[in-house]
Amino acid sequence: MPIPVKLTRHKDFHIAIQLTKSQQYMEALDRFKRLLSQSQHLLPDILILLYKQMMRYPDNLHLKLLVAELYITNDFEKQAFEELEEVFELNPNFT
Repeated sequence: MPIPVKLTRHKDFHIAIQLTKSQQYMEALDRFKRLLSQSQHLLPDILILLYKQMMRYPDNLHLKLLVAELYITNDFEKQAFEELEEVFELNPNFT
């Protein structure tokens, strides 16, 4: 599935994806938040891409936390809680 054109035009999006791939999750989160502050309607597209990465790396708790933080930032507390619950189930000692 190709990335939507609206999303590919954003410099912060490309940087955030590269940061995520480089496991620089907090920096990626900052970029995603900046992007969403300008265009909140892009959240579903960003989440789809992050969930695809999570499918490739299902044990990556940092990706799950990144998604949870994006949900919290955009007032989707129920979805954030579900992600956080899964993190806890996978590793109760994860910090």
